[in-house]
Amino acid sequence: MGMKDLDVTMQRVREISGYAEYFEKAFGKNNMSSDNAAKAVAAFERTLITPNSGGFN
Repeated sequence: MGMKDLDVTMQRVREISGYAEYFEKAFGKNNMSSDNAAKAVAAFERTLITPNSGGFN
């Protein structure tokens, strides 16, 4: 996001419509934390497939 302050970043995430519901489904009630946001991003990144990345032949 290009933001330097984690608290401001998480406040912005909390303001995005629908994200509270996604966090609740994934982590339970009242769990919109920076740790859980990092887990969510990491889980998403593990689903990415990058062709021709040079890692596998």
